[in-house]
Amino acid sequence: MKSFNLLMVLFFSPSVILANDLLFNRLTKLYSKSPEKCLETAKRYISYFPNESSSYYYASKVYFDKSTVARNSRTEYSLLKKSIGYAVKFENADKYGLAEKVNWLVDKSKLKLSVTRLSNKLSNEDQQSLSASLVIAYSKLDKMEEVQLFTEVKASEDRINGGPKMAVEGLMFGMPNGNENIQSSNPKEEQNLLGLINQERSKLGMEPLIWEENLAKAARYHAFDLGSQKYFDHNTYDRVNGELVKVGGTFTRIGRFYNSSSLNSENIAAASAHADGTYEQWFNSKGHYDNMFNQHSKKVGIGFYYDENAPFKFYWVFCTAL
Repeated sequence: MKSFNLLMVLFFSPSVILANDLLFNRLTKLYSKSPEKCLETAKRYISYFPNESSSYYYASKVYFDKSTVARNSRTEYSLLKKSIGYAVKFENADKYGLAEKVNWLVDKSKLKLSVTRLSNKLSNEDQQSLSASLVIAYSKLDKMEEVQLFTEVKASEDRINGGPKMAVEGLMFGMPNGNENIQSSNPKEEQNLLGLINQERSKLGMEPLIWEENLAKAARYHAFDLGSQKYFDHNTYDRVNGELVKVGGTFTRIGRFYNSSSLNSENIAAASAHADGTYEQWFNSKGHYDNMFNQHSKKVGIGFYYDENAPFKFYWVFCTAL
């Protein structure tokens, strides 16, 4: 029986590869002539040949192209989510090296950049749920395993209801109590970002922001939580059995570390390893710009955290108070 199975593999593999090549070549020609026709044909092929990878590749590619010319953020979000969905299926179906043939790593890098930019844009437009959804979708493409919590039901309920923060396998759950002291991944870059902000504030005739360590602890805590729990939002979430559950609001969380009555802003960013990249993101976004250059703000804390297993690896949080 073992010999028979081996012969079957040797016999059928060439024909399967040939079929893949024929479908890929046809879709390639269609894509160059009419992306819409290519998408229509790819979807039809998927229903006939669900294990063939080239159809998923071109479906993802066409939806990505459409997302780059979308007229608004919500439409771009919808198209990008579809592109990610087909990209995940492409990676799962690709058994014969098509990814290398089409230079998939380049396409995947472009997709990630678009996700990063749009998630920040959605957050700035107060569409945090869409921003978080986009980040989670891409985390599946990066094959990030969702964290499964093997805890008592009562413990889960306590966390969801704002119970004490608990550490489980390197993660934190519930709202912080204010005693957490997450270490910065790069204190020098935090200070570099503050320097860039204060340099511009000086040009604008504003007083410099003064570093407040408790605000920095709040910022570092949230930067850590964004990366470890794999979400992107101003509110605080826990990932319970693979699903995000909101456990608290922005200023309630920061208020655990610093006098809540004087808090007035928070910026978040992801994907940049250096202060200048994050500064540029915020400088070119009106809401984030206004927070950095609010003349009423006096105190600031900045948190930077790197997590190699997180969707965007680098996370930044900026908190201010009067």
